[in-house]
Amino acid sequence: MREALISKQAVLHNVALIRKKTGLRKLLAFLKADAYGHGLPLIASIVDTCVDGIAVSSVSEVEVLKSQGIQTKIVLTSASITVELCEEMAQWGVDLVLYDLAHIELLQQACLPADISVWLKVNTGMNRLGVPLSAVAKALQALKAIERVSSVVLMTHCATADQPMHVNTQQQCKHFQSLSSLHDGLMCFANSAGIWTLESMWADWVRPGISLYGVSPFSDQQGSALQLKPVMTMRAQVLAIQALKPGDSVGYGCRWTAQMSTQIAVICLGYADGVPWNIPDGASVMIRGRCYPLVGRVSTDLLSVDIGCNAPVIV
Repeated sequence: MREALISKQAVLHNVALIRKKTGLRKLLAFLKADAYGHGLPLIASIVDTCVDGIAVSSVSEVEVLKSQGIQTKIVLTSASITVELCEEMAQWGVDLVLYDLAHIELLQQACLPADISVWLKVNTGMNRLGVPLSAVAKALQALKAIERVSSVVLMTHCATADQPMHVNTQQQCKHFQSLSSLHDGLMCFANSAGIWTLESMWADWVRPGISLYGVSPFSDQQGSALQLKPVMTMRAQVLAIQALKPGDSVGYGCRWTAQMSTQIAVICLGYADGVPWNIPDGASVMIRGRCYPLVGRVSTDLLSVDIGCNAPVIV
């Protein structure tokens, strides 16, 4: 037996925490990649009435949201833009993120059956997606000339928002702030890390991703340090208990060796279930309310835990 348990209360707590922190800013919840592996339909149903928008990155995810009757704004990001996609998203009432000047030309060619809201992504220094800074004025002018474009939100993505004093962060903030002279509409800068580190860049929309699920965007901090609550709990069965004597090793590569007599609980959970293959010895695994150290390399569907000689653990 193995299962992932999702806490509705934790999701709502994290949304409320971000709401309280960012005040009147609109909240765009990122639910791409199957809600970061938590299950898109379930997470969408939880946040539908308590966020201002849901962002996904594929048409199939849009279809899932539409089929379950999600009422809040839906924003499609990182899609492969075509004339047909522009027309389809307008028909469905879905906002579309454009990140290349060529996309605006495709939008101009489309026979839009309804108004559409556009998010224009600008490359301020992350150098993945986005129109260049030098082309923003031209892009905005072109979008304003399209009759069916009802609104434009200007957005960018910060590569180092978890390091607010990093030279790249400072430069991206400066570049994005300079765009306010070209655009009198809404703007969006802060991702999860930016929500915690860059209050001056919250702008009109904030877009939490990983923080929604209780995970810290900082490598040196747990989510609990930010008062976030983990949304997912992985639970699995103890399959066997092995008695080890000093010098016995466990798992592939004999990475861990017993220094004294002990017992190993073997649990039916592994990297096929999302447990990192390279998670180090000592990572905490809770059994019956008590934490024990993981030992040895994680296998496809098994991991081993050092429970000592007298632990109240049974198969």
